[in-house]
Amino acid sequence: MANLSIDQAAGLRRLHAAPQRGLCTVLSADADADKAALMHKLATSMRRRGSAVTLLDARGSVTSGQPSLADVVAGRATLESATFTGAGDIKYLVLGDVSMPTATDALLQQFADRGARVLVDAALDSKGCLPLPSLSEGEIVVQLSGSPDSIKQAYAMLKALQALRISGSLSILVTADDPTRAQKIHANLFQAASRYLALSVKSIIAPQGVRHV
Repeated sequence: MANLSIDQAAGLRRLHAAPQRGLCTVLSADADADKAALMHKLATSMRRRGSAVTLLDARGSVTSGQPSLADVVAGRATLESATFTGAGDIKYLVLGDVSMPTATDALLQQFADRGARVLVDAALDSKGCLPLPSLSEGEIVVQLSGSPDSIKQAYAMLKALQALRISGSLSILVTADDPTRAQKIHANLFQAASRYLALSVKSIIAPQGVRHV
């Protein structure tokens, strides 16, 4: 996956500058191995604007002995023991095996109520659902590199999000090397999302900061 350019970072800053819900979920149509670097860049960009940022891993497995957010909700751990602070004063949490989604949603909302941005590294499950119900009400970013496989996967994600009847904002981030190709991909996906899937796409970010609203 190509690195985010300066122009892309500027586009992301514009995306998150307006007052919006505290939850921002990122879905990737590319290999999981590339996702960590993308999430770190997004979290760093948010933190530099002065927002308190908690990066929630809703995909990874819990390391032995590492408490998760699910453990906190179940009363098996404290929030302090489940959270660690990394570079740039970004806080990190692992979601874990959620057995009480309503209580977990309520805990995440507490972060948002305190002005924190909760950046969720998530994936759709085999049924096309998000890990938590509240994620459909916040921001959702679908990222793809622009390869044929990622375009196909991104469209499948858009169809799944349509079926979920999401009420939050939806953005698409293309991290292709070729600006011309990236803009073409944006145009095609914007048309598919808005015209054929009837999704309300708030913004689409291209490497040069191209934005459709």
